[in-house]
Amino acid sequence: MCRAFVCCLALLVAFTTPASALSLRWSGDHRDLQAATARACTLLVQVSSSAEALPAEWRLIWVARSDDDAPFEIQTLVPDGAYADVCEHRPAASITSIVARVDTVLYCAAGGRPGIARYVSNVAAGTNAKIKLVAPGLVDTTSDSLEVTINGGVSDPYPPVISFVEGVALPGELSLQATGVNLATIERGALVDNQTGTELNLDIAIQESGFIALSSDAQQLPPVARLELHDRSGAVTALPFESATMVSLGNSADDRIIIRFQPGAAAPPAGSPNDAIASFAFSPPALGSALSAVGLERLERLFPWFNHEDVETTNAFGEPVHLEDIADYYIGHLTAGAEPSTVIPLVRALDGVLHAEADIVLRPSMVPNDPLFPLQWGLRNTGQNLCGRPAIGGADADIGATFAWDHTLGSPSASVAILDTGIDNTHVDLAQNTILDTAFVDYTTSAFDDDQDRHGTAVAGLVGAASNNQVGVSGVAPHTTLHAIKVLAGGACGAPAGGYLSWFAQGIEWARYQGIRVINASLGTPSAGIVPEESLSVLRVACLNAYLSGALIVAAAGNIRTLIDGPTGFTFEQPWPVYPACYSRRVLA
Repeated sequence: MCRAFVCCLALLVAFTTPASALSLRWSGDHRDLQAATARACTLLVQVSSSAEALPAEWRLIWVARSDDDAPFEIQTLVPDGAYADVCEHRPAASITSIVARVDTVLYCAAGGRPGIARYVSNVAAGTNAKIKLVAPGLVDTTSDSLEVTINGGVSDPYPPVISFVEGVALPGELSLQATGVNLATIERGALVDNQTGTELNLDIAIQESGFIALSSDAQQLPPVARLELHDRSGAVTALPFESATMVSLGNSADDRIIIRFQPGAAAPPAGSPNDAIASFAFSPPALGSALSAVGLERLERLFPWFNHEDVETTNAFGEPVHLEDIADYYIGHLTAGAEPSTVIPLVRALDGVLHAEADIVLRPSMVPNDPLFPLQWGLRNTGQNLCGRPAIGGADADIGATFAWDHTLGSPSASVAILDTGIDNTHVDLAQNTILDTAFVDYTTSAFDDDQDRHGTAVAGLVGAASNNQVGVSGVAPHTTLHAIKVLAGGACGAPAGGYLSWFAQGIEWARYQGIRVINASLGTPSAGIVPEESLSVLRVACLNAYLSGALIVAAAGNIRTLIDGPTGFTFEQPWPVYPACYSRRVLA
């Protein structure tokens, strides 16, 4: 009888430095344990050097062939000081742990910093097994030093183990990305509702270090569920999943979508780029009635200043360039009761439509808010003490701003567009070099920063706050002209700032149209393939045209890390790709 067992182990002793190398061995330094009869054996997890400590947590995974229901049982011990010993064994209790056959053992130590953890285990007679150690930070999980066997081992594959999983949700769409070990054998994945048992099947794409799971049928995610993965041998692993922990883009605009028509397919009435569908001329003529039938009532040009003939132009260096034709991008306003997730696929299928997408929500990325230059270690890092800790990277791990200032402080003729919540142009650090350009949000035409956290003002300060005025911070280029282009609605009453994809794309295109050479966007949309490089997304096209025109886009790489931890609280961190920062060649992240 073949059974797969997975055990997760958490060490309770707090060690400050993790081990760089670990080994798994039977006592006596044996890799293979020969046990013809039932016996108690000692398994050791050991660091490579006496100067190192055991990591805070690890996992043991094993596969066994045995006639016994318990081929490998761990005993609890009273710690004696020389080892970290198992002081508590917690059998699987949650439905997720039971499905994945995951137990947890807790370690205790009598004192000091032991470099060896000890399992005293009962091995059943006639058991063949192999056991592997998996720990955070260990890159080479195939090393012989991390595996032991019983009676020569078995040829069965190890079950898959997920280290972490995170995801992005759009209306009707779910995208998950995970890493772990032994994931190449996965054949099927599903999101299972813990209460009803209902399964949402996932399309699995295996990558080098993990997998991506996609579903285009995720109309409503269960509040509490588990991610189940089944491999070829029938082994199952699972991880808790809470939809509340998702990077949620589901709160896209519920009253409009973004549409790109075929060239010449939609012509607005003269002088009215925003009008009822019945006022437009369409080719083919049936397109208008088809749009109305699927739930649209009004169209509004997204870039009203861009005409078809504007595709032929010159860039900032005087070279001829051919831009993407963005004259056919529109905001499609929905009729009451129409759902974007339902309307979008119907619009995409219409003759005369190139692309349709949700007008998703974007959030600002966090920025430092330190009020004094000595704390701006990114500009000048002297190894200064910050809140009791040395600055990251140590002395000289900075951008070398003070050396650059010996050559230039920027110039008023050099403009930077700040696409954000606006700028507070009454701030003494920004009053002299800020222009309130325009706003694309839906409640004001002013680019003044009304965000409770003044996100746009903080970003503007990093770029161009006045220097040598004994106030606040110093900007990287304090003599530069800052153009405030408001694309995020300011947050209030505890709500975060945010804006729509359409506003962001309008801001990028407006800055290009105005001839601004540098465009800063400390915001973005996290995505796991939802806004891919090759898509017709309005964001990609707006960035492409700005790039072709000679503009440099500087975008935040993102601070979003949404994690779903395993039963032992594994704390892995890995950011999602964030757009537009991940558009190759066109954007500086």
